[in-house]
Amino acid sequence: MKKFLAISFAFISINSFSQTGENYVLNPTKNSFGLDYRFENFRGPNIGLTYRRYFESSYNLRANFSLGSNDNFSGFWNNGNLLIHETNDSAIPLIGVHPNNSRSTSYQRIELGLEKQLSVWKINFIAGIDLFAGHKVMYEYNSVSQMEEVQTVQNGILYKQYQIVGIDSNIFDNSLNRLDAQQNYLLLGANFRFGTKINLSNRLFTTAFLSYRLEQNLLINERIDYNNETYKEHMPKFSGGNYFSANWFYSIGLNYRF
Repeated sequence: MKKFLAISFAFISINSFSQTGENYVLNPTKNSFGLDYRFENFRGPNIGLTYRRYFESSYNLRANFSLGSNDNFSGFWNNGNLLIHETNDSAIPLIGVHPNNSRSTSYQRIELGLEKQLSVWKINFIAGIDLFAGHKVMYEYNSVSQMEEVQTVQNGILYKQYQIVGIDSNIFDNSLNRLDAQQNYLLLGANFRFGTKINLSNRLFTTAFLSYRLEQNLLINERIDYNNETYKEHMPKFSGGNYFSANWFYSIGLNYRF
């Protein structure tokens, strides 16, 4: 009796393993992995890695890890954009400051959601919704520099212009004071996505999405530093706080099913 039970158990185990292998062979493309590129304010790289798990229906799970940055340094290194202030101080009669603090942002998000695939007039569409959590760091910079008035001749005409004293060296090395601020945020929200899918082969396909993001930014901590106390009033930095944002973004992706 014991031998019969042992043989029966072995047969059932082998048969189950065989059926599992057969199912895998019959359904070899239940997964896909892809690389996405996102267009967000068209500043800095924004990329994502996407995994999809397909079901025996028009629905599939989607998981994505995205990271990127958004830089706003326009004009920061252009001395012609500096605001000039007369100090009435004979030692430093003129100072220059950028009209706006320059900002840089980096982020990471983990998204998990559901997609539905549908076909209209032989065009493959995908509709999806994601929930996500992430982390964002925002940096702000500015500097106050000593300025001097110089004369230049162009087309036989005498002009006056301002330049930073010691312009041949780094602007920050010559600054009278500098602002460095950093804020860390926890990101929570949802994406609503609609796009198209084009099959390049049995396994390779591309996607293009128009997405709308709702995002709550929760301030974790912040740091505001000045090099010294001089001319701080020319570079004000107010404490941050929680805020809500909503925006559109676009993405394209290349994916492989396996």
